[in-house]
Amino acid sequence: MTQSKQMLNTLLRNVFSELGFTVGGFSFVKTEDKILENSILAKDSFRKSYYLILFVEDNNDLATILNLESEYFYLMKEFVTGEPEIDKNTSMVVCLKTDAVPENLILRLEEDLYYFKKYVFTYSENQPIDFFTVYKHSIEEIGYKKTLDKILHNKELFQQFKTNPDNNSLYDFVSRLFIKIPALNIEMIETDGPSIQGLSKYIDERLQNRNLYELKQRLLNTDLNVDDIEQVFQFIDMYFEGND
Repeated sequence: MTQSKQMLNTLLRNVFSELGFTVGGFSFVKTEDKILENSILAKDSFRKSYYLILFVEDNNDLATILNLESEYFYLMKEFVTGEPEIDKNTSMVVCLKTDAVPENLILRLEEDLYYFKKYVFTYSENQPIDFFTVYKHSIEEIGYKKTLDKILHNKELFQQFKTNPDNNSLYDFVSRLFIKIPALNIEMIETDGPSIQGLSKYIDERLQNRNLYELKQRLLNTDLNVDDIEQVFQFIDMYFEGND
């Protein structure tokens, strides 16, 4: 297992563990299968969420996985017993280390509707290594998930990525992790440096600037039928009449 792949494996194991998943391996179900080497099985029995994570370095492995996914799915059902939700709540994340992204193969795998919800996460050799090198102290202080959140909300890193999205930056690496792994919910956080403002906070500030924040709070605290638009308009009219 290459250093880069090992670091990504470590990152994902720790992230899923921090998110409350039980994390283990899956290669034991078919030890001769090279694609299952160093694989991760993460399950959250409380939320009924399951992930099979595979690590490959050959574009052709994507076609092989497509042919073998039914076998992997039934092996999961055999070894994760007593949890019928596995039929509908299981995702497969294929981590592919590559410099030439095989778009057609990725689309074939991700758009296939059978067995797993499938995601292909591509990364370069240096990205996991850079993550551990640059954010070593942050990981030690606040953990893996909060470090990922911190990177995602850094406005300067976002602007650099926006200016040059093809430079294999750490921001690119982290943002695609959030896209390809649904369990990584985006959490709005406060950061020491410039950060991307949360939409909810932005809306509240705009409402306050226009003296409409109180109206929002009153709307939220009433028993209005929001599907009855006339009733909503009447409430708004009464609010403004009372504040003239």
